[in-house]
Formats: sequence, C-alpha cells, structure tokens
Amino acid sequence: MPTFHYRNKGRHMAEDGDLIPAINRLVDDIDKAEAETAEMKRTVNRLCGYANLPIRYPTIEDAQAGGRLRISPGQFYRKPLATAVSAYLKMRGNADDGGTGPATIDEIYDALREGGFIFNAESDATGKRSLAIAIAKNSQTFEKLPTGQFGMRSWYQRKDEEE
Repeated sequence: MPTFHYRNKGRHMAEDGDLIPAINRLVDDIDKAEAETAEMKRTVNRLCGYANLPIRYPTIEDAQAGGRLRISPGQFYRKPLATAVSAYLKMRGNADDGGTGPATIDEIYDALREGGFIFNAESDATGKRSLAIAIAKNSQTFEKLPTGQFGMRSWYQRKDEEE
C-alpha cells in the first residue's frame, strides 16, 4: 500500500501532530487483517471442498488452486457418472447460495477427468458428447439451462414443485 502525503493548497492539513503516520499505520493494520481474513476464507473453502460442500467464499482467490475448486486426484475414480457429476455440481454450489452455480459440459468433463473419472471414449469430443447426453437424460437430477449449462434440478425447483 502506498504511503500518502495529504496536502491542502501547498500545506499539510494537520501541521501540529501530523496524522499521516497514524493513518498509514492503520491502513497497514487493515491490510494485514484483510489478508488474515482472506486466508481464513480460503481455509473454509478448502474444508468445504474436502466435505463435498459448496464453497462459502467464491470471490476469494485461492493461490494454490488458482481460484478453482480443489479436486483431488481419484475423487471421481470408479464412481458412477451421475454420482460424480452430482458431487462436482454440489461442490460448485447453487449460485443463489453463494456458490459458482451451473457448469458447462467442458467444465464438468475437465473436472471429472481431473478427479480420475475414466471416460471410455476414443476422443475428448466423443467423451463430452456422451457426457452431455447422459446428463440430459437424467432430468430427475440435472437441469439444462437455456445457456447450455447444467445445474442440479433441486436448485431450480419452485416451491409448489417441492410439495
């Protein structure tokens, strides 16, 4: 944080008992407290990822994860496709609750592969096409949005549908 020297028409605003050092010290203290708070938020996000819960603070950049969800190698290995997709979308969380919300097929495919899911496909394009078809067929669990993204159906149910 830069140090500021406040001036008013060529003279210091507080000539007796200059307040500038005190202001700069307080700004440094605030920066330190914000950095500590950001680290606590990143820790909460990591714990949410380990528990397969939506991250609580999606706007905090996680330096280790590059701002992305933390996906462990093997997290989706040997899991049924619908189970793996559900787990990933739940990690993202409903946007209405502070999560990152629905995902594209590319995002889902990449996350599942990163987590060890094995697509029995000759190419990524074929794997993505198969993934899109499988998710679209499972309309009890997943919902395709007009944007082409997929989310959990439970995120979009109206109150009258829940009863």
